[in-house]
Amino acid sequence: MRILPFAQTIALVLCGLMTGVLLGDRLGPTYARPALTPSSFITVQQVTHVHYGKVLPKFTVGALAGGLLWLILIRAQRSSIQFWLLAFAVAAITAAAAVTIRVNFPINDQLMTWNGTAPPDNLRQIWSTWEKAHTIRTMLWVSAFVLEVAALALATSRKDRN
Repeated sequence: MRILPFAQTIALVLCGLMTGVLLGDRLGPTYARPALTPSSFITVQQVTHVHYGKVLPKFTVGALAGGLLWLILIRAQRSSIQFWLLAFAVAAITAAAAVTIRVNFPINDQLMTWNGTAPPDNLRQIWSTWEKAHTIRTMLWVSAFVLEVAALALATSRKDRN
């Protein structure tokens, strides 16, 4: 069963990368954004969006695919704690992706139409919705990562006992 370690690695690495990006933003830039002028805010967020937009969807799809493959490969262990930890991790990733698609993507699309010399009057109000969704999806990704690490730890300790 050589595919299982591959699925576990893909799931954990990509979930960890996504978690790190979102948590890093949530712990730092989230607090800096309100201090920016509307013009600077738009510039920073547009540049950030262009670069993150290239990799974060790939991290999400890869983490979800790796987690699902891992879950499929251990489906015979449906009654195990490892299986359910992993199932909840996959559910958390799915929920985080849904929040991103439903809330963050539309606001990011709006952001890319904004002009720094003529920012929308309700910029902060629009962005506060993005920040709330960002906090929720960050918590979901952190939860998914912790659950996957716990699932792997249980699988490893189970192998060690056998």
